[in-house]
Amino acid sequence: MITIDEYIDRYARSRTTDAADVILRSLPEAIALWRSEQQEPLTPLTKEMLMVDAATGIVEIVDGNAEASASPVSENDDVKAFGEIATELLQQMPYTNHRVTQLVQDCRAGKYATMGDVMLAVEKRRSNVLYIVIIAAIALLLVLLALLNHTL
Repeated sequence: MITIDEYIDRYARSRTTDAADVILRSLPEAIALWRSEQQEPLTPLTKEMLMVDAATGIVEIVDGNAEASASPVSENDDVKAFGEIATELLQQMPYTNHRVTQLVQDCRAGKYATMGDVMLAVEKRRSNVLYIVIIAAIALLLVLLALLNHTL
């Protein structure tokens, strides 16, 4: 296990490992799992609490020696913390992905209430391209079928 900063430094320029995918997929899942296990997290989420398995890219949250806050941390605070952490990590990347940047800015602005909403936003935007390809393929097959039917 290595820190998330080390992971991004190591794999940001890699052609085989997508470090941005760790930020977009594994980190929100880890935060949601951490919240569900602790019920009421007493410590706010910080980048120092994030560790990554270098082989798999799976993020885990370790409590470390963080001090408890005076009031319970809400899920909305976790979303904003995700936005802040992801912003710092994206600044270390050698390229800019505008879709990811917009998603992170929306998290920081409080557009999403839960990590589940963030995960749905990530999936929705990624799957639109797949739907377009499937619809185009079906339309092409229908045109081909109509042409074959018309000529016979």
